[in-house]
Amino acid sequence: SHGTGCTLSSALATLAGAGLSWEDALEQAKPWLAAAMRAGEALAVGDASRPTWHGPVDHGHAYRG
Repeated sequence: SHGTGCTLSSALATLAGAGLSWEDALEQAKPWLAAAMRAGEALAVGDASRPTWHGPVDHGHAYRG
């Protein structure tokens, strides 16, 4: 999905800055990002029927969950 690389790197930097090891940060960031990608479909942005669609990432999904 579009935006996953910058989202993952930002999550890792934030978690590492909060004191987690890089390994622990990755263990937390990966499932969060996967859920954000799944939740992105509900944002109804773009045209998912197109083969080039790369959908949004719902960064705030955990707060609405």
